[in-house]
Amino acid sequence: MTRIAMSIAVPRARSSPATRRRPARRRIWLLLVLSLGLGLGMGLTGKAARADTVTPSGPRAQPDARARKAALNRPIKVLASRAHGFCPIGGTSRTVRTIDSRNEWSDTLTTDESGGLGRRVLWSREKVLVYAEDLQPATGRQLASATDLLRLKSGVLWWPVRDLPGNPLHTGVQPKMRPCVIAAVSRAQWHRVRVFKPGANGDGQ
Repeated sequence: MTRIAMSIAVPRARSSPATRRRPARRRIWLLLVLSLGLGLGMGLTGKAARADTVTPSGPRAQPDARARKAALNRPIKVLASRAHGFCPIGGTSRTVRTIDSRNEWSDTLTTDESGGLGRRVLWSREKVLVYAEDLQPATGRQLASATDLLRLKSGVLWWPVRDLPGNPLHTGVQPKMRPCVIAAVSRAQWHRVRVFKPGANGDGQ
């Protein structure tokens, strides 16, 4: 009896579509979890970095306001001054001038810095004040800065100027006089200059 070898090909078990999708789903979930973790980590790092640099919005303007207030309320030093019996400035009426530059000096005064103030002006650090009174009969009277420190308050520079007794013998040189004082002061910002006589009831010009 002849035996017939029969081989039956057993088909391999094929994975179902659902089984094939499981590893892919796992990879997708892993990628999502990693992305989410990285995003949270970067967000926390960004918040920490921002926390080091951000300041409250309310108080930020206060230092600037305090700096402006301090700049408008501080003593201003008188660095040099000189009195004149006849002021080297044009006009005949009482006047107060602030001079900021050498060109403005040349346009305002009829003398150079040495003649008007006694020395050169350091314009990068100094300003010049001029206070002149009305043209008047000569008495020899002169003016002078009453203090070495002027008061700067709320943008107004208060400049006390006192009278000095003059020499009556010098009044015959000119029948008219216009006394003034020229002062170099530390550079600062002010809205106006207020001249007053110390001890007088009024607060001056």
